[in-house]
Amino acid sequence: MKELILIPTDFSVSSLNSLKHALKNSENTANSYMLVFVSNASDSITELLFSSKRQVIATHSNELFMEALSILKNKYNDRIQSLTIEPFYGFTRAAFHNFVSAHKVTEIYVPSDKNNAQHPELKTLTNYVKKLGLAYKTVNWEQEVEDYSSNTILQLFKA
Repeated sequence: MKELILIPTDFSVSSLNSLKHALKNSENTANSYMLVFVSNASDSITELLFSSKRQVIATHSNELFMEALSILKNKYNDRIQSLTIEPFYGFTRAAFHNFVSAHKVTEIYVPSDKNNAQHPELKTLTNYVKKLGLAYKTVNWEQEVEDYSSNTILQLFKA
């Protein structure tokens, strides 16, 4: 059975370790993956009418993140049916619950609390998942700040 797996991201390379963990656990089954990030909707009607999801993603992401994502896509190509990046615009747990229900998410991978402390942008989505009582899997990855920053491609291959 094909699943849709939700993975919170803050567009740091190290946040892709949750995706890497999910791909490793897929056991040669091609699933759909959705990277989700928190984004604030603009107050400007013009911006709301004329901005696209691609533009929103481009303003939040960076070249290094996209390169690391491309590496993962190539390495685990046989385990990926589809991989999308989706913004979450809500401010409440109920909005997040509706988001998860509307997308028919079957599994969620969240970073451990230790990793959330280093990536506060992930904390919001992780808290929504935990407070709603949704089933999730916790992913822990080691981060060695002294060797390299959290936003290098090497971070993907350490975990």
